[in-house]
Amino acid sequence: MTKRTTIYNFLSRLSPLFVAFVIMFFVYSPIRSQETIYENSKLDTVFNNKVFLTTYSSVPLIVTGFWYKEHNMEFRDFKRNFCPDFSTSFDDYFQFSPLLLTYGLKLSGVESNSPWKEFIAANVLSYCLGYGTVYAMKKSIYSKRPDFDGNNSFPSGHTAIAFVNAHIFVKEYGDKSPLVPLFAYSVAGATGALRIMNDRHWIGDVVAGAGIGILATETAYFLKDAFLYKDSKQGFYPSRQEAYEEKPSFFGINLSFNNSFNDYKLQNNQTLKINDGASVGLDFAYFYHKHFGIGLSLENSAYKQADKTLSQDSTLSFYYAGLQQYFSYPVLHRVYVGARFGAGLSHNIKNTMLSGIIPSQYNIRYNAGLSLSVWAEEKTLLRFFADYTYSNLNIAKSKRDFQTLNIGASAVWHF
Repeated sequence: MTKRTTIYNFLSRLSPLFVAFVIMFFVYSPIRSQETIYENSKLDTVFNNKVFLTTYSSVPLIVTGFWYKEHNMEFRDFKRNFCPDFSTSFDDYFQFSPLLLTYGLKLSGVESNSPWKEFIAANVLSYCLGYGTVYAMKKSIYSKRPDFDGNNSFPSGHTAIAFVNAHIFVKEYGDKSPLVPLFAYSVAGATGALRIMNDRHWIGDVVAGAGIGILATETAYFLKDAFLYKDSKQGFYPSRQEAYEEKPSFFGINLSFNNSFNDYKLQNNQTLKINDGASVGLDFAYFYHKHFGIGLSLENSAYKQADKTLSQDSTLSFYYAGLQQYFSYPVLHRVYVGARFGAGLSHNIKNTMLSGIIPSQYNIRYNAGLSLSVWAEEKTLLRFFADYTYSNLNIAKSKRDFQTLNIGASAVWHF
């Protein structure tokens, strides 16, 4: 594939997203007065709709979990390369720590958002919905576990319950301190990671389990408010001034689909194609100004590499850490357009099947991208992004361009 063809393919894939951003920018650009720009009560109505609030963060995770089932094998390299003998039972107990902390705070007299009767009702409903959904799906979906011990791998029950417990904690105490959601979701995420490390679940099982846990808790609180205890709480309606002055610092968990533009000519007329892949990652961004911020990005990406002249294939995995410069601008009082660019260190794991062609190596990776963020709740944003990444990869003892277009979404905690 020529460099000109690669650039053309990249632009053709990027152009629809670019056009959408341009149209949105000009439609909502400040050609009108600032008083008008951020006025949109219909948008508030949509984002405060109970159905939207119940499903916006969970359903995408469940859908992504099903999609990641096609990429499960690619994400086994970390355990196999760094800790092949890892085993622990800690995840059996760790999943309950956010709920125990919630009960501990309530018993010690720290006021939560729900009185005891409502709190207990929400707990019981959350567990019934979470366990019931996981059980039904395990019985109806044939999925072999990574350790081959059973055919009930999808979805992860431990992860689902961990996120039930974490989301209950956030529901009750999330507005007390920014450390509450950080702790709760970190513990739940660590439980899911341990299930993968113990070879009990694939990555798709864990992602879907997280979505089920959040959905079960959101549904339980919705039912509790609607039928058991009449809810008088007001929705979240940020003012125009809040939106314009807000510094949108965030911590986000990213999931993306990575379009690969990498097709290489090797010796003896062989062709090496690195197929499309997927990524999971974390972003930390601190906005020192209402429009500008700096941050750290961590990512694990995985691709199937296949030699067209051979039937064999294997996985090419990258681990990346880099610094980012962020830009954000409100086009509506709940919607931000953004951009980021940065660079960092990328490392690929030694590939056993093609180790003579692509050795383990470190390279500088550059990235630039666009994003669209929606301020859904006071502490929660949804972020959709498209990032172009570029690095030089040593392939068959020569430097080759390695380029991807990563399109994905983030569950973003705002602080």
